[in-house]
Amino acid sequence: MYYSILDYHHSVENGKTSAKDVQFLKNQITELLTNYGKIDYINFDGWSSWPTTPNFDDVAYGEILGLVKKLQPECLIISHTYESNLSHAEVPFAEAAGRNYPYHPDYLRPTAASDFLQRGWWWDNTDEMKVRKSVDYILGKLNSYNSHNSVYILNISPNIAGDIDTDVFVRLKEVADVWKKPADIPMGNNWGYQYNTQENLAFMKSCEQSSMNKFVRDKRAYPRAEIVVDGVTEGNAMMKQTSWTLLENNPWWRVDLGEVYTVNEIIIYNRTDGIEVNQLKDFTVSLHDAVGNIVWKSVQNQVPIPSVKIPVSNKKGRFVKIQLNGKGSLTLAEVIVK
Repeated sequence: MYYSILDYHHSVENGKTSAKDVQFLKNQITELLTNYGKIDYINFDGWSSWPTTPNFDDVAYGEILGLVKKLQPECLIISHTYESNLSHAEVPFAEAAGRNYPYHPDYLRPTAASDFLQRGWWWDNTDEMKVRKSVDYILGKLNSYNSHNSVYILNISPNIAGDIDTDVFVRLKEVADVWKKPADIPMGNNWGYQYNTQENLAFMKSCEQSSMNKFVRDKRAYPRAEIVVDGVTEGNAMMKQTSWTLLENNPWWRVDLGEVYTVNEIIIYNRTDGIEVNQLKDFTVSLHDAVGNIVWKSVQNQVPIPSVKIPVSNKKGRFVKIQLNGKGSLTLAEVIVK
């Protein structure tokens, strides 16, 4: 199922999205996932992918994830965010319009990609609205994306009568006649979440950081703060699996647990790509109450390789903050709060 968060008709746009608008979106999603049987996956578009779309500050992914799982626990979320982490999708979206696979060559998690068969994404009542992709083109994209564990979704536009044009049927049959389905791929050990996320009080909670570094590999995907609570402990920054601040004095990252909890342990995962891993050294981990007062803190002088477990001993707090004690760039792969 396809669903666009961006809604020009109802003015759900970047910087214009109110709490009422978010509830409107939730009501629509509730209807779609309640009244139409089992939905295997929902494909979100128009969400933090170009300047006019609502971003994740306008519509929080964690809220939508919770709603989808409440209504249909087995429904997978795909989102056109061009991110290879799981902070805003369960199945990362690799690319649209048939462009080449954009992720790091070593990235082999399952992804989805899309392309259009005709002139464009939408049907147009002109003589130009016809099949544009050759059999060889489609086979080439199928094989390329399948080799990266990616599903190739081919968009077809119904005509004004709601029918599929004849040339579309012809082209699809031509492809089906010569395409050879690849062998099934065994499930990788690093697919999906990498620990029991129900034990992490910070999982998919609201995060912020002192600054945000530039995009990595794709200008639509940035090293946002919420990547640190996406359920993935891998920390390859070049694969967009970490947060990342600018080079600055005392950079920090913080998560809001949503309410006051008793905290016993904080686990911090460093980046694991071998690049600037020593940046995470001499840093302070602190727990804050609901109004921001520090109730506990610990100074760490050793580089986590790849992680460090810090006992907290039954302290109550709402915010967890990690801050470098000096100038540097703060990069984190995952933070687990228990």
